[in-house]
Amino acid sequence: MLDNINHDLRDKIINYEIHTNAWRCCDRLLDNSEELFQENKDSLGYYIQIGSMANTIFIDNKEEYLTLRNSGLLELIDNDSLISLLHKKYSYHPFYKKIEDGIGKLNNKFRDSMLNKISYLSIGKTKYWGGYGEYISPSPLTNSDLLIVKDKLGMSYFYSGIIKESMKEDSVLMDMIKQELSDTE
Repeated sequence: MLDNINHDLRDKIINYEIHTNAWRCCDRLLDNSEELFQENKDSLGYYIQIGSMANTIFIDNKEEYLTLRNSGLLELIDNDSLISLLHKKYSYHPFYKKIEDGIGKLNNKFRDSMLNKISYLSIGKTKYWGGYGEYISPSPLTNSDLLIVKDKLGMSYFYSGIIKESMKEDSVLMDMIKQELSDTE
């Protein structure tokens, strides 16, 4: 179980980076879209690419937890805080999936609104999402476009905060499990 939580924590570090980068790119779009349109269309394309593509896929790996819970072995753990934190960790997993599904739907809406505004020819690469094209539309982003950007900023900001808190809780949980294991030796 400790290995699974550690794996979750490593994944969350990447997920946090992805969603934080997404909301920061969306924030730049909201604050500077007109200036980027006038002076820096390659950066405008980059921010749109990140904002419209950034998402993660949460893989639920709770088999060991379910085995402990269903076998009654959780009752052997003396630390009630540890049991509570384990329950909390695994009960939030469906919530994470719902958030990511919502972000995915918002990404589709975002991408659809930008299809005729971004070149398919790559002028650079992103860390996670491949190449990005230059902004080619003769018109700046519309109010409708910026509303989608604003929604994506909000969702990614919200989720990055949840991921950050979950990372802290996983670290505490790992320490508590290590302590419980050392107490039983």
